[in-house]
Amino acid sequence: MENSGSLSEMCEKAILKKRLASLYKQAEELSILCDIKFGVVAFTPAETKPFAWPCLTQTNATINEYLACDEAKQQIQLFT
Repeated sequence: MENSGSLSEMCEKAILKKRLASLYKQAEELSILCDIKFGVVAFTPAETKPFAWPCLTQTNATINEYLACDEAKQQIQLFT
Protein backbone atom coordinates (compact mmCIF):
# COMPACT_ATOMS: atom_id res chain seq x y z
CA MET A 1 0.00 0.00 0.00
CA GLU A 2 2.87 2.42 0.61
CA ASN A 3 3.75 2.22 -3.06
CA SER A 4 0.32 3.52 -4.13
CA GLY A 5 0.65 6.44 -1.71
CA SER A 6 4.03 7.26 -3.15
CA LEU A 7 2.63 7.03 -6.67
CA SER A 8 -0.22 9.34 -5.75
CA GLU A 9 2.23 11.83 -4.27
CA MET A 10 4.35 11.67 -7.42
CA CYS A 11 1.26 12.31 -9.56
CA GLU A 12 0.25 15.28 -7.40
CA LYS A 13 3.75 16.78 -7.71
CA ALA A 14 3.68 16.31 -11.49
CA ILE A 15 0.25 17.97 -11.72
CA LEU A 16 1.41 20.86 -9.53
CA LYS A 17 4.51 21.33 -11.67
CA LYS A 18 2.40 21.48 -14.85
CA ARG A 19 -0.12 23.89 -13.32
CA LEU A 20 2.62 26.20 -12.03
CA ALA A 21 4.29 26.19 -15.45
CA SER A 22 0.95 27.15 -17.02
CA LEU A 23 0.38 29.88 -14.43
CA TYR A 24 3.86 31.31 -14.96
CA LYS A 25 3.38 31.32 -18.75
CA GLN A 26 0.08 33.16 -18.40
CA ALA A 27 1.66 35.63 -15.96
CA GLU A 28 4.48 36.33 -18.41
CA GLU A 29 2.04 36.86 -21.28
CA LEU A 30 -0.12 39.20 -19.19
CA SER A 31 2.94 41.14 -18.09
CA ILE A 32 4.05 41.61 -21.70
CA LEU A 33 0.59 42.36 -23.15
CA CYS A 34 -0.35 44.88 -20.46
CA ASP A 35 3.16 46.24 -19.87
CA ILE A 36 2.83 45.87 -16.11
CA LYS A 37 5.07 44.65 -13.34
CA PHE A 38 3.77 41.97 -11.02
CA GLY A 39 4.79 38.71 -9.48
CA VAL A 40 3.29 35.39 -8.56
CA VAL A 41 4.09 33.62 -5.30
CA ALA A 42 2.70 30.17 -4.54
CA PHE A 43 3.07 28.22 -1.32
CA THR A 44 2.52 24.50 -0.97
CA PRO A 45 2.27 22.46 2.21
CA ALA A 46 5.05 20.11 1.10
CA GLU A 47 7.68 22.79 0.34
CA THR A 48 9.49 25.13 2.69
CA LYS A 49 10.38 27.63 -0.04
CA PRO A 50 7.70 29.38 -2.11
CA PHE A 51 7.49 29.10 -5.87
CA ALA A 52 7.81 32.53 -7.46
CA TRP A 53 7.59 34.15 -10.89
CA PRO A 54 9.59 35.78 -12.36
CA CYS A 55 11.82 35.07 -9.37
CA LEU A 56 11.51 35.69 -5.65
CA THR A 57 13.98 38.60 -5.73
CA GLN A 58 12.10 40.46 -8.48
CA THR A 59 8.75 39.75 -6.87
CA ASN A 60 9.99 41.13 -3.54
CA ALA A 61 11.34 44.21 -5.34
CA THR A 62 7.96 44.83 -7.01
CA ILE A 63 6.12 44.48 -3.68
CA ASN A 64 8.58 46.79 -1.92
CA GLU A 65 8.27 49.36 -4.71
CA TYR A 66 4.49 49.30 -4.35
CA LEU A 67 4.63 49.57 -0.55
CA ALA A 68 7.06 52.50 -0.76
CA CYS A 69 4.44 54.59 -2.61
CA ASP A 70 2.10 56.81 -0.64
CA GLU A 71 -1.46 55.56 -0.19
CA ALA A 72 -2.98 57.71 -2.95
CA LYS A 73 -0.47 56.45 -5.51
CA GLN A 74 -1.03 52.86 -4.36
CA GLN A 75 -4.76 53.21 -5.11
CA ILE A 76 -4.00 54.58 -8.57
CA GLN A 77 -1.53 51.75 -9.27
CA LEU A 78 -3.97 49.18 -7.93
CA PHE A 79 -6.66 50.07 -10.45
CA THR A 80 -4.63 51.01 -13.52
